[in-house]
Amino acid sequence: SPEDATMREMLEETGLSIEIGKSLLVKSWPPDRVGLYYLCNIKGGEFHPSDEVSELGYFSIGDLPDVRPLDIEMIEQLYKMVKYELA
Repeated sequence: SPEDATMREMLEETGLSIEIGKSLLVKSWPPDRVGLYYLCNIKGGEFHPSDEVSELGYFSIGDLPDVRPLDIEMIEQLYKMVKYELA
C-alpha cells in the first residue's frame, strides 16, 4: 500500500520509523508524477544521512531553507491544512 511504502522509504532513507496518522493531499504533475502527502509522527529510530536525504531539520514556515518555488507553495498549502487540522 502507499502507506506501507511511505513507512518503508522513511526508514530506509532516514533511519526513522513513523506512524501515518492521516492522508492530507494527493497531487499530480503531468505526465507521470504523483505525490501523496500524509500527517505522520516519528515513533523511533535515529536519523542517519543517506544518498537521498542529507540533513533533517525543523523550520518555521517563514524560515524555510533554499527549496524550489513549487515546493514552497506545496509546503505552505500543507502547513495551512495541518494548522487547521490540529487547531
